[in-house]
Amino acid sequence: PLFPTAILTFVLNDKQNPLPQNHPIKLEVWDAKGKLVYKKNKKIKANRFSKFSISTSENAPTGNWEAVVSVGGISFSKQLPVETIKPNRLKVKIDFEDEVLVASKPLKGKLNIKWLHGAPGKNLKASVKVKFSETKAGFKKFEEYVFNDPIRSFSTEEITVFEGQVDTNGEAKITKKLNIENQAPGMLRASFFTKAFEKGGDFSMDVFSKKYAPYTSFVGLKSPEPKAYGSFYTDENVTFDIATVSAEGKPLSRKNLEVKIYRIEWRWWWSSSYDDLSSYVGSEFKLPYKSFKISSNSHGKAAININIPDDEGGRYLIRITDKESGHSTGRTAYFYRNWWQRPSDSNQEAANMLIFSADKESY
Repeated sequence: PLFPTAILTFVLNDKQNPLPQNHPIKLEVWDAKGKLVYKKNKKIKANRFSKFSISTSENAPTGNWEAVVSVGGISFSKQLPVETIKPNRLKVKIDFEDEVLVASKPLKGKLNIKWLHGAPGKNLKASVKVKFSETKAGFKKFEEYVFNDPIRSFSTEEITVFEGQVDTNGEAKITKKLNIENQAPGMLRASFFTKAFEKGGDFSMDVFSKKYAPYTSFVGLKSPEPKAYGSFYTDENVTFDIATVSAEGKPLSRKNLEVKIYRIEWRWWWSSSYDDLSSYVGSEFKLPYKSFKISSNSHGKAAININIPDDEGGRYLIRITDKESGHSTGRTAYFYRNWWQRPSDSNQEAANMLIFSADKESY
């Protein structure tokens, strides 16, 4: 059997040196393994347009094929990307009750399968899998806020949410309680992969994504404009804004938000991996530099002032946690008045370390 035909069109511009009509023109096509798979000779038409129809076999190798046209002692070539992709014959659609999927509620939706000509896919088998991945997505009205926890990372998980047959109308209900084992740093992307199987074994595929909220509410952090090398000044109040929102992005009031500020020692952040903050904060011997609680107002807003003395300048981790939902946000920040000096240490090696690390943090 042959796959759908590929149409190639060649246009010749020979105004400066016109070739006679009916002059021969040749097309040769090599597959991805360098094997000649197509050869065709034609004659130049008056309008200088030449059309070639090329078909590939079922076992044709995928990859970049090459088409070469030879005419009048000159050759022209073009790469042809060829893949064994079969077009869908079934239309798959999934509708969910909620715009944002949340962990606190079972997944509820409706699967619908139709043939492309509109008839329902009666009693066809189908499977729906969802794969979760980390995303930096926030909320529309809080675009300048960071809603991700810097000390948590998330590894991809895949869960089967439906496997079975649709009814005579080509429909089936999806009801599944999703349990995410890993602690997510923030909002996740849920990508749904659906396969609908024909009676003969062929299948059609569909992929789409939705937001998935592993927490009932989120806390966000907005930073002020930094100074040189992305740092903030010591010996002055630096104001960071905080927002608390629902999974749908609506502002809400939260009491007793936990704020912890950790000073990260020079030796640790120089010798350890750049983003390995969880092991540092999780150490039973590590106490926060500062720790206090705040509450957000009815508009979901709050603010904190951080004032680091000049002789304690360095790299700090700022982390805010909503104990009610379990979500956290935060960032690392440098606090310096004179960034080229390590406070209380004039050692040149320490100064070089600071310059290099401040540079790395700013990119």
